[in-house]
Amino acid sequence: MKRISVWGFILLFFLGGLIQNVQAQSGNKSGGGYPDPQLSQLDNDYLDRQAAVFLDSVKSIIAKYPPVLSEGKERGYAKLLLDAVFHEKFAAFGKPSQEFFHFQGNKLIRELEKVNVQNGAWVWKVYDMGFIVRTKTVTMAFDLVSGITSGSKEFALSSEEMEQIVRQCDILFISHKHADHAAKAVA
Repeated sequence: MKRISVWGFILLFFLGGLIQNVQAQSGNKSGGGYPDPQLSQLDNDYLDRQAAVFLDSVKSIIAKYPPVLSEGKERGYAKLLLDAVFHEKFAAFGKPSQEFFHFQGNKLIRELEKVNVQNGAWVWKVYDMGFIVRTKTVTMAFDLVSGITSGSKEFALSSEEMEQIVRQCDILFISHKHADHAAKAVA
């Protein structure tokens, strides 16, 4: 019999609750705001509490296990937890998702302001399809947007936050003219 790690058990425990909520939401055709009008307030509160626990766990995992070429299972668990939160239809309207996104955005700003690359490159994944690559001589942004395409102004990074990020970049590449890849204010 295979042994399951503590992280594996925690992940299975949390995903069990997520599956129940996904089943409860199946067939939901609502396109309104948060909270989901098809769910009870109790269910919406549960999703917020669950998101807060998942995202706090993600913060802890990624702080302890920074990115490396050969990624360990712990970061894989963190990505699964991120997916469990951000694949929920109304995630961007929930306070835990908004706080997490702004925390990560401000962490990106601090890192961009202090990281001085001497060899190779640093790569930061940014909202949706974007990323930033810094080498010794240049900082390149790809498909950099604020997150406003989430539909939530509270989720999106502010114009001040975006300006701080843009100031650190030397060049911007835009793969195509869709709102989740191109932003007039950034260009």
